[in-house]
Amino acid sequence: WFESRTAARYALWNTFAYLSVAVIGYSFVFEKWKIYDSIYFAIVVFTTVGYGDLSPTNDASRAFTLFFALYGITILGIFFGIIGELILERHDEHMKK
Repeated sequence: WFESRTAARYALWNTFAYLSVAVIGYSFVFEKWKIYDSIYFAIVVFTTVGYGDLSPTNDASRAFTLFFALYGITILGIFFGIIGELILERHDEHMKK
């Protein structure tokens, strides 16, 4: 249980870091988007929805997005795995009582 909670904190920290990198990258370095647009785009990217209403406009931004998306999708997968493990541990503890 302790390891799962530590892993959950780690996953949340990585999600925060991911969104921070999105704001820095898309709002200040590559695209000059508004901060809320950068956060919105980051969420759309890591959930693999891809609405298409925002998209990178230059080669450097596209290259950044490629690696950014891979990192974000990985974080989301790990986070869901950790949440699933926490739910199963709680269920097992409840069934033992």
